[in-house]
Parts: sequence; C-alpha cells; structure tokens
Amino acid sequence: MAVATMTESSPAQVSDSTDAVSSPSAPLSSPTISGRLDVAVLDVDGPPGVAFIRSLGSRGVFVDAYSHLPHPAGRYSRHVRNFHSSPSPFEPDAYVEWLAGEMSSGRIGLVAPTSDYTAFAVAAAMDMAGIAPHPGIPTSDTAWQCLHKGEFGALMESVGFASIPYRLPTSLDRALAAGEELGYPVMLKPRSHVGVGLHRGSVVNDAAGMRASFEALELGAGSDIALERDPDLMWPMVQKFISTDRLDVVSVAGCLDADGNVMSAGLCRKMAQWPPEIGIGTLFESLESALFLDQALDAVRVALGTGVFEIEVCVDRSTGESFPIDLNPRAYGQITLEMERGNDLPALWYEVATGVKLLAEPPRGELPEVWQAGLTHYSGAVMNLALGPDRRRTARELAEVLRRPRVGSMLSRRDPLPALALVAHMLRHPGGLVRPYVAARRAGRAAEQ
Repeated sequence: MAVATMTESSPAQVSDSTDAVSSPSAPLSSPTISGRLDVAVLDVDGPPGVAFIRSLGSRGVFVDAYSHLPHPAGRYSRHVRNFHSSPSPFEPDAYVEWLAGEMSSGRIGLVAPTSDYTAFAVAAAMDMAGIAPHPGIPTSDTAWQCLHKGEFGALMESVGFASIPYRLPTSLDRALAAGEELGYPVMLKPRSHVGVGLHRGSVVNDAAGMRASFEALELGAGSDIALERDPDLMWPMVQKFISTDRLDVVSVAGCLDADGNVMSAGLCRKMAQWPPEIGIGTLFESLESALFLDQALDAVRVALGTGVFEIEVCVDRSTGESFPIDLNPRAYGQITLEMERGNDLPALWYEVATGVKLLAEPPRGELPEVWQAGLTHYSGAVMNLALGPDRRRTARELAEVLRRPRVGSMLSRRDPLPALALVAHMLRHPGGLVRPYVAARRAGRAAEQ
C-alpha cells in the first residue's frame, strides 16, 4: 500500500541547539514558533485528534487537548498532559481571535492539523498574530483553496484532473437552471465546511425537489472571516450526482516534507458510509496501487506543498476516469489504517514541523487490510440485514470483513477510555444511528413505485 515509508529505526539527532531524543518517554524541548515543542490538539472528539494524541504523547511529546465540548473522547487519553476549554470552532471569528491570542502569548505553539475548521483557523490565526507560516501547516490562502469546493475544483482542472460538473448558484432560479443543465439527480452540498459546520448535503432528483430543498445554509455565529473569502458562502453548490454503484471512492493519504517530497503515501477504498447516500466513510480497505496515483500526488504538491494530506478521488468503474472531489490539508478519519501499516503520519508531520525525528514503531503482528468505524458500521450492517432487499449479499460482505485483519477508528487496548467515551456519547441518541438507513430504504421503495 505504501509508496514511501518512515524508516527511522532509532531516535534521530535534533539540531545543535537541542538535545538528542534519547527515549520515547523523554520530554522534548526545542525552539519553535513559540519557543516550545509542545503540541496542541484542538479536535479531540474524533479519530484524527485521538490518533495525534496517542502517536505523539506515547513518544514523549507534551500534548495538550482543547475542546468546546465538556467531555470529548480524546480528553480521556492517558497521553494527554492537560485539557483546556476553548471557544467553538463553528464560530470562526471568535475562534480565530482566541487562537491568535493563545499563539501570540506562547500558551499554544504547534497545532496538529486535525479538521477543516482548525486547519483554516490556525492559518488565519497565524496571519492575525503576525506569525510566519512554518512547514506542516498550510497558509490561509492554501487552506481555503483546498477547503472551498469551487476553488478546489478549478485548481484540480488547472493541473489536468477532470472534475465532477458543478455550479455555484446564488438563487433558486439559477439553481433550477443548474439542475437542468447538469441533469438530475444532483447534489446540494456546502461550498465549504468552514463557517457552515457539519452539514453534509442532500440529493435532489427533480425540479420539484430543487424548489423544496434549495435555500441558504445557516452559517455559524461570527462567520465574517469566512464570508470575506466568499460572500456567497451560505448558498450551496449544485453538483452532478453519480451513484456509488458506478464509482469507487479512493483515498490517497500521506505526508509531504518541507520541499514537497513524499515521505509516505498510501491508498484505500471506501466500502461503506453513514448516512448511506451521502456520508462519512465507515469502512475502508487498503489498496496497493492506482493508475492516477502519480497525478494525485502531483496535484497535492501544487495545491498544498507540505504536511499531512488526504485527497479523495472518484473512479468510474466502467471507464477508469478519475475525478478528485476533496483535498483535506489535515489528518482524516481512517488515519489509523495507515498508521498500523507502519506509516505514522502524526510522527512524520512532527518531523516536518520541528525537524525532530521520533522513534518509529514497527507494525505489530498482521498488517490490517480494513479500517472500520465499528459502532456506526455494524449498526448500518444490521439495519441493511433487517431492511433488505439483498440480505444474502449483505451477510456475505459482513462475513468477509470479519475474516480480514482490521483496525478500528479509535479502539486501543493500551488506551481504552477515548473509545469508551465516544461509544457512550453515540449511544445517548441511538436512533441517530439507524434513522438514515430507514429513510434511505423508504426513498428506494418510493423510487421503485
């Protein structure tokens, strides 16, 4: 799977002004943008943040966790030094102002790139605080270009990648015209999650559906910093919908050094998602190669230049044509699949950002072939078995997954509390796990009639 790997088998020397890292448990000290090598993780309620906490904290890096939530999963990792409350990242203006103050004071130094919201907020805060960009963190312009669907699509076309046709209407009349021009069904989705939040989008099947669904999205309070980038951010984009029956969604993820060289890159394919029609991946399988790999890595170099990345590419099974749909300038949900296969992306990012090489741990036992978000994926599998229609195929696919070596999104025997906290949070509202599958089945029956 990996085309480049981290090969350090012992702790490396740091610069002349620092001490050698003598053991994974030794605390580190070296000048950075704020005079310290501590790392702040601002998204500790999901798999990317917990992965950074475990990777860096287990190697002696002081990791502080931040969240606007009182009990996020990562707070309970044994590798967290301190937990701090923060403003909500869904209120960008206040969040960036707070972060700029923390960085200026030195209370926050390096920030792990773990979500869309914080990737842009960190870059914007560095601008506000007058802190020069450093390797591993995108500039605010670069982050916005990656995270805004329209700008990303134009950029990919400029480097030779085709894009799934889309339009950026600012009124219902223009949205109706876009639907007719692109051909139904189409997707309505946010132009960017920065300022908009977690809204995923919806599928529209005809003009009547467009009239019912097309409306301005509700932006988070204090989103001026995002609106300065795109004054029409509240209007959803309209994109041609292509069913996953025709497409594979392939993820290319890794890390680029300060010069844009590939330190690590790996491939995986999405096998299931939640919600089932448009959603976050809950099951991925490792891949060894892809025809578009070199082109994808070249596109990442042009768009991002340095740091951790994930570029998602749709591949038409019948023609082999590929369409990039997302470039995440940060860690991603299924990051533990790559880490457990020997490519520790948080440790590589730390090396890019600081020049300090951390001890690489070799994979333990059999390499995983599958990544799963356990509770979400198996809830979906049970619902598909219960609702049909193709129960035998669902059962075969589930049995095949259970036979393969796999890794979870957050479960760790050596650090179990984050996973338990996440499950407890999700089970507070169990209906949310199953309602999307019921709705999808009803929609399918209605279409059949």
